[in-house]
Amino acid sequence: NILYYIYLYLSIDNYNYLYFNIYMKKIITKHIDERLLTIDEVANFLNINPMTIYSWVREGKIPAFKIGKVWRFQKSEIDKWLKKQKYKK
Repeated sequence: NILYYIYLYLSIDNYNYLYFNIYMKKIITKHIDERLLTIDEVANFLNINPMTIYSWVREGKIPAFKIGKVWRFQKSEIDKWLKKQKYKK
């Protein structure tokens, strides 16, 4: 009897541990996706010249916003923008 309860307790504990790990992974992934990128980071990510990024920002071709005097980009928005570009002709 006692072994059954120990097994049951450990099973529930392992389930909670697994659930907690999955939950934390989602939070960490969301946090990484929402970080802000600089022009140089976006240019490096897209493997293009930073001046091209500046041009696209001025023309409104890429999602960006200013913080003070510098442009910033949300990684999640850049990913969405890339998916849209993939289907444009």
